[in-house]
Amino acid sequence: MLDNTDTVCAASPSDRILYIDDDVVVVNKLPGEVCSFVDGEKSGEAPYLPDVFADAVAERLRSESGVVAGTSVIGGSVAVAESSATKAGKPFLECVHRIDRPVSGCAVMARNKNALANVSGQFTNHTTASKKYWAVVEGVIPVSETPVLLEDYLVFDTKKQKTFIVKAETRKAKKAQLYWRCAGAGDRYSFLEVELLTGRTHQIRAQLAHAGFHIKGDVKYGARRADTLPGIRLHAREVSFVTPGKKQLIKVVSPLPSLDPLWTACENCLG
Repeated sequence: MLDNTDTVCAASPSDRILYIDDDVVVVNKLPGEVCSFVDGEKSGEAPYLPDVFADAVAERLRSESGVVAGTSVIGGSVAVAESSATKAGKPFLECVHRIDRPVSGCAVMARNKNALANVSGQFTNHTTASKKYWAVVEGVIPVSETPVLLEDYLVFDTKKQKTFIVKAETRKAKKAQLYWRCAGAGDRYSFLEVELLTGRTHQIRAQLAHAGFHIKGDVKYGARRADTLPGIRLHAREVSFVTPGKKQLIKVVSPLPSLDPLWTACENCLG
């Protein structure tokens, strides 16, 4: 497995391409960039991820072919992506799944409509696709090797731009499930690995907060104060799915947005 997880995330879009082939692109999203605008959000308020990477994707496909660091093929050798010609203008790029604006890490974009339907279907059906996150939360939690299931019902309030835990019979309530485990802790913070089983708006942030685990910097969901770094301490560390064209199961790992002492401690526990 080629691994780029020991380096600090570069700001250049070209340097943040983790995997690319004729159908999909996986990039390292920075806090503040937007995958899609949820109900009630205004477009143009933040950098839109497909626009951020359009030129970098076109240039990469013109200049080289092959997988870049951070990717492995499950059960086989490292895949080599084929280059493909792009149409005049910017290439087709659309986010397959949503990552909240203040969150960093692996974001998958489709390069054509067939790939968009294919990969988004994998994430919706939770058949061959998976997403794992790292979180730094306030407080000290006992370490455990056994993942814990959180199951709640959520409603997203478009006016408040916030998700709330509600009763199952509540109108428009959606079931949300995730697994979490604590891999270590310091004096004031604990380091969690989270695996999503569903993909609801603000799901991890709302469910962890409801369980008493407030993500560092996430003031919207009860954190004591904003973080000193941009965004919040939630990082989409790993994504796995079957590539539409080659039918290969790949795993892409995203480097952390910063290697400050807190993220370094998290990586030492979970890496």
